[in-house]
Amino acid sequence: MEGKSEGETCSTGSSQPPELAYVRAAPGLELGNHAFLRPLPPCCAQIASPYWARIIGAVANNRPVEAMIEIIATLFDEQGKIQGSHADSMFLDGGERSEFDIKITTFYDRVATYGLEIIETDDNL
Repeated sequence: MEGKSEGETCSTGSSQPPELAYVRAAPGLELGNHAFLRPLPPCCAQIASPYWARIIGAVANNRPVEAMIEIIATLFDEQGKIQGSHADSMFLDGGERSEFDIKITTFYDRVATYGLEIIETDDNL
């Protein structure tokens, strides 16, 4: 009977996260630390994750007025073609800092780089 060899364990995936290609921010908005995360594969986790990856981080509104903002993650393949975009939106008071969480629910086979853009939207709450 064949099974797993003694040293074999479930792999968390040896592929590195894609490289950051750019960060763009509207005047007065600033990206803080961020991370591109991939969940454990189903063979290692209790259950399969509902997303392929997520990007978490912090954003600050350094202006004195409030802003409705959108943080957009754009994924690119090796040739620089856009594979998809995903976003998180939030309202920040002047001088406020908050955290964002962009869940990427679509599976992408060949993502080489990604870019982050922080824009102010015209949506008023």
